[in-house]
Amino acid sequence: MASADPVERRVALLGWVSLTLAVAALVALFAPLTEDEGQQLAIKVAALPVSVVAVFIALRSRRLVVAHKVEHGWQPGLGGMILGGFALAAVVIGVIIPMLAAASGA
Repeated sequence: MASADPVERRVALLGWVSLTLAVAALVALFAPLTEDEGQQLAIKVAALPVSVVAVFIALRSRRLVVAHKVEHGWQPGLGGMILGGFALAAVVIGVIIPMLAAASGA
């Protein structure tokens, strides 16, 4: 991974940041971090912006890959994009839609 090309290093760094944020969002969604249901819901809602940032960083990394024809270091960004998108969908389907349904039904 030690490349002399600064664009490849930047792509790799952005990819690893994206992947880390995506994994953090998934942990916040699926791990029982606390016993209090109110806190657990707040943690799950906080996963929404984390997953959005992960996807945006991965997209920025992907734009650099395409623009500069980077051959090495792009894999973590792809993983961040996939896992970030999964986390984003899980937040919307598992947290936001049920909260909106509960609010409209009350």
